[in-house]
Amino acid sequence: MRSIKLPSWIDRLAGLGPVSAPPHVLSVNEEAISYARFERTDSKFRFHEFRRVELKPDCFLAGPLGGTLRDRDSFTLALEELLAKISVPVSEASLVVPEAWLRTVFTEINDLPAKLNERNEVLRWKLRRLVPFRVDDLRVGVAKTPPLPGQEEPLRILLGFAIESLLAQLEAAFSAHGIRIGRISNESLALLAALPSAPDGTLTGVTIVRSDSYSLLLSDEEGLLLYRVKPMLARLDEPKQGMAVRQDLRLTTTFIQAHFPERSLASHWLLSPPAEEAAWQDLLSSALGVSVEPLRAGDLPLAGDLPSVSLREVPPLLGAAAQEVL
Repeated sequence: MRSIKLPSWIDRLAGLGPVSAPPHVLSVNEEAISYARFERTDSKFRFHEFRRVELKPDCFLAGPLGGTLRDRDSFTLALEELLAKISVPVSEASLVVPEAWLRTVFTEINDLPAKLNERNEVLRWKLRRLVPFRVDDLRVGVAKTPPLPGQEEPLRILLGFAIESLLAQLEAAFSAHGIRIGRISNESLALLAALPSAPDGTLTGVTIVRSDSYSLLLSDEEGLLLYRVKPMLARLDEPKQGMAVRQDLRLTTTFIQAHFPERSLASHWLLSPPAEEAAWQDLLSSALGVSVEPLRAGDLPLAGDLPSVSLREVPPLLGAAAQEVL
């Protein structure tokens, strides 16, 4: 099982040692609320329960970073229906949200202040120069990441940001039903902790394909090195879309050659819709020069059988339960 050195993006920024995630994981997107429960058994996890309740269309407002709840009453009813199906009480849970709701950007910095309020000011000052959003409306988190050869500042960090009012609404909705949300992550960052371990000194990649976007992440034993999210305007077999993906993959190989010329990409995992899996596997293998393996249940640190749930939903939920948060 992979040990990913990422903090809880949203609510724990400094001064804590590693904390194991709770066994309960909630997931919210525009379409549904989901719940999963995992029991840690040595180096693996037993998947005990999965529940899902669909949301009414347009439950959330639209926006480039997601949007706040349009219909709070409908969301509350769906949450109550979900909780009624769960077989055990839930008092604390991790939360997984869509990629678009919690975004990230790398930057370099001279130092991070020890005091939380000073650190927040520095992070917001940095973020204002990097993203086209009103930073005062955002909740901001940070992770130290491995330095790159030749970087100008001593520290390289990954800033995570999301709409404060959206997260506060979700937290309040769960809190009203006795559930404290302790950790919040997006799908890709959560999934990292569920990936198989790679040999020290090598690189691991993963591509997650969705209907409207794809993510490509590169990491080593020290943490996250590269994280790209790109829109998908058409299927991969459309010429313009295929060309855009190939160009992005060339940038990835250039990044590896420039920063890690003596290190190999030991493995690259793929999580995609089944109908597009073969096309993505062929393209990634050709572009990256490495064997690309579709992520299967047997690759995950799971003990026992999966409940009746799509494999595409499992890795981020499992990763949210598996990660140790700094």
